[in-house]
Amino acid sequence: MNKKSYSRSHFENNGGIPLKCKRSQITIFVIIALLIVISIGLIIYANPGKIAQSVSVQNNPHGFIQGCARDAANDAVEQIIPNGGILNPAVEKYIEWQEVKPIWMCYTANKEQICTNLHPMLRAEIEKQIYDLIKPKIDSCFSQLKNEFESYDYTEEDTNLELEIAPSKIYIKLSKKISYIKNGIANNLENFNTQISSPLYDFVIISNDIVNQEVNCDCRKDNCNADIIGINRDKREYETTRDIDGYNNKIYSIKEVASGDEFNFAVRNCVRLPY
Repeated sequence: MNKKSYSRSHFENNGGIPLKCKRSQITIFVIIALLIVISIGLIIYANPGKIAQSVSVQNNPHGFIQGCARDAANDAVEQIIPNGGILNPAVEKYIEWQEVKPIWMCYTANKEQICTNLHPMLRAEIEKQIYDLIKPKIDSCFSQLKNEFESYDYTEEDTNLELEIAPSKIYIKLSKKISYIKNGIANNLENFNTQISSPLYDFVIISNDIVNQEVNCDCRKDNCNADIIGINRDKREYETTRDIDGYNNKIYSIKEVASGDEFNFAVRNCVRLPY
């Protein structure tokens, strides 16, 4: 039987390791390197805001604050959408429904009576809630920025924050005068305005339309239900549904088709059946 043999020069030229073995080792190292790169990429993809903030606070303080504001706003919106725009409603102001707590958007305790709109200024209410949720987080980010630049003759003035829910967007109007000297160069920052994408504006508009249709009826003649077929026809990027529980309470759900975000609220209006 012929046996494969290697010359002495074959081992010496490859550090005493056969060429085939050395190539295998290189392949393993390449695979390990690729796995490390992929792992880092997954971490950044899963937490882009936090990664960007930790890296850019020194090199890009302006972008750091804007990213902080966007992250805080996105977190706030995610919390308030399922329950009809109110994060922590009082116990008597919401209804238990599946895994969410939709607020009473319109309510009456009496039979055959038109309900009262409990949230006629819903957009302003939501803007105030988002403000209350994100302001402490933004203040914390400004404190972090101050700590990073405190050795650079850092000075700052008060923070001014405003929010506006607009079609498809939430505008974050953020200003704060900041100055510092780094490498002999004076730096001045003030405007940190930014925005996020959000369906909240349409959720408010559609819910207001539903409530207006509910209250503009005659309990003695009409069923006093909103025309969800017409609403779905006019707002094709959203899907509106209505469920009725065992106590004749109506739960409306407005879902943005693209994102799957769902805005839920309850109505008790013009009740005829016993309860």
